[in-house]
Amino acid sequence: MHGQIDQKPEVIVRGDVVPLQQAHVWKAAATWVEAYAKDPELSYQRDGQKQSSAVKAFDRIIVAGLITLLMKKRVALTIESGAAFVLAKPGHSETGAKNPIGKVVSAIISGLAAVLSRRIGTAEQRKRNQEVEQKTQKALDMVLGDRVKDMLTIMILATEPSSQKRGYGGALLDAVTSLADITGQACWLNSSNIENKGFYESHGFQTVAEIVIGNENPTWHHPPIIAEIMVREPRRW
Repeated sequence: MHGQIDQKPEVIVRGDVVPLQQAHVWKAAATWVEAYAKDPELSYQRDGQKQSSAVKAFDRIIVAGLITLLMKKRVALTIESGAAFVLAKPGHSETGAKNPIGKVVSAIISGLAAVLSRRIGTAEQRKRNQEVEQKTQKALDMVLGDRVKDMLTIMILATEPSSQKRGYGGALLDAVTSLADITGQACWLNSSNIENKGFYESHGFQTVAEIVIGNENPTWHHPPIIAEIMVREPRRW
């Protein structure tokens, strides 16, 4: 029998992709620290702070706390017990921020994120963080507007350096984006590493806005950093 076969969206999950559990958090935190050690945007926000062993250990503790809180209300998946992991926020997901406990948790998350990005660091670090936040929000408002509330956000996708080139990141991204397809949601992410552009494009993401960072900062003596807002529309069957 010939003709078009109707296909329904389905979640694509490789056999080694499993839900992120508390037992994986400490390893996942180390993965984040190593994977983002040279991230251009984060390096800019931190004003060139050296990644000493002490700084990495401190960051690992902060990240572990963030993951522990975020994974309870997000899509959280991993491969190899934290060697690679993804955190994603579905559109209009309930965060529990309307109740007293939820408000406290949200405040803790914001505080930990501020410490991690050095938003409460030196005057220069605070200035750079404000620049990044304002330019990112302006770009989001311009290209996505209120639509962003209905989109799935790829918050974190990280693979430890020793486990890269094994397809882990792609498998995790496929699992999350196929879930978005099931629910009819577009996905978006913010990437400041040009080396990842082709990877995201191969998984259906396209650049919808570029954010130029550092171009107006007289203390920044390197080329401006280009961060990209990338969007993947849901696949139609």
